[in-house]
This record gives sequence, C-alpha cells and structure tokens, in this order.
Amino acid sequence: MDNLAAVGSLSIVNQINPDGTTVIDGNVRDKTKRNGDTPFTQTPVYKAILPMLWSLQIWGQGFFMDQGRCSPRSVIGRVYSSLVLVILWLNVGRMALIFAEGEVSGFLLFGKIIVFAWMFLCALNGLVMYRLSHTRLSIDKFFFRLQHLMSKGNSTCLHLVHSRTLVTTLLSWIFHLINISFIGYLVFYTHMLDIALIPATPDYKHIKAVRILVMALYAYLSAAWVFPTAFLFTLCLALYINISKFNSAFKEDKHRLLQMERYRTWHGHLIELVDLTDDMFSMQVACTLLVKILLETLTLYNMIWYPGLSSDPLVVLTNAFWLTSGFAVLTTVAVGGAIINHVVSNI
Repeated sequence: MDNLAAVGSLSIVNQINPDGTTVIDGNVRDKTKRNGDTPFTQTPVYKAILPMLWSLQIWGQGFFMDQGRCSPRSVIGRVYSSLVLVILWLNVGRMALIFAEGEVSGFLLFGKIIVFAWMFLCALNGLVMYRLSHTRLSIDKFFFRLQHLMSKGNSTCLHLVHSRTLVTTLLSWIFHLINISFIGYLVFYTHMLDIALIPATPDYKHIKAVRILVMALYAYLSAAWVFPTAFLFTLCLALYINISKFNSAFKEDKHRLLQMERYRTWHGHLIELVDLTDDMFSMQVACTLLVKILLETLTLYNMIWYPGLSSDPLVVLTNAFWLTSGFAVLTTVAVGGAIINHVVSNI
C-alpha cells in the first residue's frame, strides 16, 4: 500500500488536452506516460483498482496493458480478449436459432427470450470492455486524469478506492461463483437449459461433451455479466470519493478565495472526468437497464404462472437467485449513477 501514496500534484497540472496529453509546468507530456517515462499501468490509481482489473482480464474482459508497448503480455491479452469477444457474439448468433416460426406466447417462448436477451447483454458488456481497452476514448485516459486530481502526499483517497475495490471484487467473485454453480446444476441435472445446446439435441450421442462446452461458455457469459458492471460501479465509487474530497476541501479551506484559480481548475478536471466516464459507459448502462427490466418481468411471470418450476427446490432457488441478482444489477447501475449525481450537485 505504500506505493499508493506516490500521487501526482494537482497544482502542477496546468491543462489536460482533448487527445489525452497533459501540460505540466509548460511541458507537454505523452498521454500514455507519467513523468515522461512511466506507463499508465504503473500509476497508483491503476494499482488501487488492480484487483478488479485482474478479474476482468482473467475472463477476457479487456486487456489493460500499456497501449504504447507491444510486449508479449500485451499481445497475448489482446488476442485472448478478442477471441472471447468473437465467441460471445458468435454465441448470440447461434442462440438466434432457438426461435421457431409460429411459437405461442407462454413459458417456453419467454424462457427463450430470457436466455437470448441475457446472452446478448453479456456480449454487449464484452464489447464495451474491449472498446475501452482498444480505443483511445479510453481507460488509460481515465486513470491519468483521475491520477492528476489527487493531492501530492495525501493517500487517503487512494486507500479508500483500494479498499472499496477489494470489497467490490470479492462480492463479484462470490456472485459469479454462485451463478455458475446454479447454471451447472441446470445444465447437467435438468432439461431447463437444453435450448442452449442448439444445434445439438439431448439425444445426441456425445451430449455430455456438448454440455461441458456449454458450461464453459456459461462461465465466460457469467463473468461478462458480473465483472463489467462491478467495474463500472468501482469507477463510480472512485469518482464519488474524489468529488467528495473536493467538496470537503473547498468548504474547509478558510483561504479558498485566495486559491480560486486552483479550485476552478480542479473543478473543471472533475467535470471532464465525469463526462469521460459517461462517454465510456453510457451504452452499457442504457442497455443494461432496458434488458434487465425485460428479464426481471419475464422471470417473475414464469415463476408465478408456470407450476413446473416449483417441482424442484433447487430450480426454485435458482430462479429466485436470478430474480434477486437481476434487481442487484439494476440497483448497482442505478446507485452508481445516483451517487455521482448527488455529489456533483453539491459542488
């Protein structure tokens, strides 16, 4: 944690250009470097959020390496992330085959819509994370801008961000493991997810191998569902902590009138960071809200009106978990935006 205390001083940052470069004491610094030679992956802010970034990279949800260096690790991360993204979207195309002409409204159709919409949302989350890693919109710019807002020698914000990240990452892993455990039960011991076997059928000679492949796919889908949303919430917490720091510093500074230019610059950089975060995640937030509301409605309908779901206690528990987790995802997205709006309104 000691290395988290080495934070760039706000007072020497005169300007952050649109292309991501910074002007420090009149000198233009490269957008992927700090102090002229440090990649953004070595910044204290990046290290504070590293547990969540590791979790994302394990499941191919982004490759947060130094974009300016073609190291073997960076190349492997990019290839792995690209492969996962392609598989997720090919799976969406495969699942489109589950719909047949002339299907009547009811449990089976709603179940197909639930599975397809959830897989589409997972693939979209993967696309968002890949975009953040691959483009200069981008996550390295976020880390540098947040880094420059920290006060030199004051590690309070970094320690808070790091501790909140650890808690969020731990809860995300628990959530993910519970989810794939329930899915594993449905895949191997029931016929509820047999639609996900398409184009294979339950009487296929090598159906056990197919179920194992589908289970592996579900593990990546679950990760794409859980960790990008948790990552968004982590960044919202980081923003909240730093904006709160600005508010308290401004209110407690008895000589703030003598430092209005410093506070004006600080305020401007905070607003730029909020706008950048909105650009990074607006598509994901909008689609998550729309798809999850649809999924919650259909899941609740099936639980109420389909008696077959109540025949197996584990199936009942699984659907209850999915219903609850859906509300948890909606709450996470909503709360992440709400805390930012609340703290910004107090500036």
